[in-house]
Amino acid sequence: LAAGRDDLTTTIVYLADHPLPHLDEPAPPIKGEYLHRSTRAWAEVIDRFDGFVFVTPEYNHSVPGVLKNAIDHLYAEWNDKVGGFVATTPGVVLPPSDTLAADACHSNVKTLRHDAASLSSA
Repeated sequence: LAAGRDDLTTTIVYLADHPLPHLDEPAPPIKGEYLHRSTRAWAEVIDRFDGFVFVTPEYNHSVPGVLKNAIDHLYAEWNDKVGGFVATTPGVVLPPSDTLAADACHSNVKTLRHDAASLSSA
């Protein structure tokens, strides 16, 4: 869909390429005082985008800890950007977990909600 547009640029960001220790900053993210190089690098990545489509597996109606940690590490860099969600579990595409949508909202991401779409190989 995006490939046919000349007014849209897309980039895939893999969390595995941006390892973040679990909430290791001494100050809360809302202060924007990032001491660690890994957090500053992550902030630069997120800050350059206007919006996001979060694609994630879902386990027990929640998201992997590494995704929650990546969202929680920053604050201002997420502000006033648009976020859409695709959650998957084997054989099914699910609506986003309430946890992920709430986490994004608390970071001031303007979330797009949708109805469930189910895709199954069965």
